[in-house]
Amino acid sequence: MRDTGRLPSQDEVDALCADFPVPEGVAPLFGDLTLPEYVASALIKTFIARYSSMEGEGLFEGMERYRRLEERFQQAAVQAGSLFTLWGHVCRTMQVPGAVGEVSPGSVRLLTLPAALGQMVLRVLAETPAPVVMIARLWSEQEKLQSKAYAEAAEQEQVAEGKVVLAFEADSLYASADTITVQVPQYSANALRHELVREPLMWHLYLATGLPFDGPLGARTALHYNGGDLKKSGSGGVFWHRKKIREAYPHLALLSGSTDAFMLGESNLRVHTWLRCKENSRALRGIGLESDVSAFDLIDRVTLTRHASRLAGQETVQTAMPFTFETLVPGTEIVARLGLTTYAQDLEVGALMTAIDTFIRLDGTLGGQSARGYGRVEVSFYECEPDAEQQEAYEAYVQEHAETLRAGIEDGTLTTGKEVISE
Repeated sequence: MRDTGRLPSQDEVDALCADFPVPEGVAPLFGDLTLPEYVASALIKTFIARYSSMEGEGLFEGMERYRRLEERFQQAAVQAGSLFTLWGHVCRTMQVPGAVGEVSPGSVRLLTLPAALGQMVLRVLAETPAPVVMIARLWSEQEKLQSKAYAEAAEQEQVAEGKVVLAFEADSLYASADTITVQVPQYSANALRHELVREPLMWHLYLATGLPFDGPLGARTALHYNGGDLKKSGSGGVFWHRKKIREAYPHLALLSGSTDAFMLGESNLRVHTWLRCKENSRALRGIGLESDVSAFDLIDRVTLTRHASRLAGQETVQTAMPFTFETLVPGTEIVARLGLTTYAQDLEVGALMTAIDTFIRLDGTLGGQSARGYGRVEVSFYECEPDAEQQEAYEAYVQEHAETLRAGIEDGTLTTGKEVISE
C-alpha cells in the first residue's frame, strides 16, 4: 500500500526550498515561519505569479482580487482533502484556466507533498489565510521588482536581484520524538453515538410499544431521536421529574436529552472513536490495536453522477450533475470505546447491549450514502462481550411496561403526571 501519510524526508524538504527561493531583501521576514506556513505562502505565491499577468484572469482581477483569493483559498482548504484537490477547487472558484501555461516541476512538487504535511498546510490556510496571502503577495511583488523593466513600468525602485534558499528541518514537524502535529480524518464519536446507540434505541422502543415512526408526535419523538431541544426556562420539581423520567426510560439515563424546560441530567455513556491507523497508534497502543497504515491511505473520494430530468417541449432532457464525497476504503477499522459511568444502572447496560444488537439487525451502516451501497460495517467486540442477561432484562422491562411508556410519550408526561414536552 502507498504511504501517503508519511512526512517528507530532509532531502524532499531541501528540494522544495530550492524550488522556491525568496528575494534576498525580504528573506529575514520568513525566519520565524514554520514549514507548513512557508509551503502555504509558496502555494499562494505560485497562484499569484501564474494568474496576475496583465489585468489578471477570471476573478483574480481588479481591486478586490486579493480579498477573493483569500476567501477562496480558505474555503477550499476546509473542503479539500489534499493540496492536489485544493488547487482544483481554487482554480474553479476563481474561474481561471488551471491547465493553461507552463508547469514547473516545483509547482507539481507543491501539489504532491506527502499528505501529513499537506494536512498541516490546509490547516494554516483554513485558520490564518490573511497573513499567508500578505506574505505571498509581498514575495511575488518583490520578485517582480527585481526586474528593472518591471520596476520602471511600475514606477518603483528596483530591488536587489539576489535570492535566498531557506532551510527548514524536516524533524521540526514532529511535536515530540514520536508524534506529529496533524489533523487526522476520523469518524466522529458524536455521529457513532447517534447511529449505533441513540437511533437504534428509539427503533427498539417504538417497535416494542407500537408507536408509529411517522406519527404526529413532533418534539416528543425528537427527544428519543436526537435528544430534544430546550424551549423555555425550568420550573419547580425538576429534580423529581428528572429522576422519574430516567427511571422509567433507562435509555434516556444512558444518553440524556432535553424536555421543553430542563435537561435530563448527565449522560452515563462515554463514547470515543479512532480510525485504526498509525497516526492514532499512541492512543491505541494500550489495547494492542496500533497500526502501520496511515489514515490518509484509508481515505478515498468517490464521484457519482446525479441525473436531473426536465421536459423540453415533447422531449425529456437529461442533465448530468456530478457530485463528489469522501469515504473510507473497504477494510478500514473504526475503534470505538463505549464507557459507562459508575452511576449507570443494570437496565442502562442492557439498553446499550440492545442498541448494538438492534443496529446489527436493522441497519449495520454508518455515515451517508448507505442507499447507494456505502457505509456497511461489521461489528466485533474487543476486551468485552455482550451481556445477554442484561440485554434480556432491558427488553423484558420495555415489554412489561410498554403501555405506560407509550402513554408517557404520547401525552408528553414521560410518566411524571405533568406535561414536560410538547408536541
